[in-house]
Amino acid sequence: MAEFALRLHKSSRDDLDGSGAVEITGLPHILHTKAFAHPDVLFVPLLECARQALADGARISAGQSDDKQAVKLAGMHIAGFLFRDSNFTPAAKGYAHPNYYILDLEEESIDVHSRLFATVSGRCAMFRVKIAGSLHHGPYVVLNLADGSTVAEISEEQIRTPNFFVERLPEECLRMQVSRERAKQINKLQKGSDSAEVQLTLPMPEGSTPVVLRKNQTGFGWILCDASSGMEFGKVAQDTVTSLSKVLQHLASVVLDKRAVSTNSKNKA
Repeated sequence: MAEFALRLHKSSRDDLDGSGAVEITGLPHILHTKAFAHPDVLFVPLLECARQALADGARISAGQSDDKQAVKLAGMHIAGFLFRDSNFTPAAKGYAHPNYYILDLEEESIDVHSRLFATVSGRCAMFRVKIAGSLHHGPYVVLNLADGSTVAEISEEQIRTPNFFVERLPEECLRMQVSRERAKQINKLQKGSDSAEVQLTLPMPEGSTPVVLRKNQTGFGWILCDASSGMEFGKVAQDTVTSLSKVLQHLASVVLDKRAVSTNSKNKA
């Protein structure tokens, strides 16, 4: 029997939402708990319990050709054990839970839906994620349910790290979100370069001459113009345009980084 209830210790952190439920596919009810469902508390014990239950079911049904019998016995084994644990109570399906586990013993998989809260450099965010993988081994894929993107692949060793789901994984989610937002901003700047222009002062024998590099209205190449009269001097060579585009992209990155630092400084103040 999988003695995992003895390992369920309520977290000492008051900021964790430990309410949630466990669903075992094929059974009509779920098991609800008010304080022990946070992944840092329940994920590993439930994983170990499911592994032991599958192994026990396979031994009990040894010699039978129908693997579904072993799965059914494993599900009843886990459900019966949870029913006898005072931390869990039967509940009807169909309600949303902050932490929700789905054990599919036939597919030998585990899904966990949870909320992660992160604070990095003065920025706060909440993420609704799904963690999915095999009951027997990692890695486990972490998906951001807001857009379906993959946040990370995590190992069982990481999952067993104390406070992994309340500290390390949320910070990784936030860093990835910030990185994607920055990439989108740079992409917008690149797409908006059709209207870009660069003002320069050229050192000439007769003195400094202000000029403007303006993107050609056709979208191909740049035109060099007199800054005061607007007279066109001609097109700029293609290799120069390529170098100029790289310079503008680099400068845009510098501006974005400076703005991010300035915003974080204001938030801390």
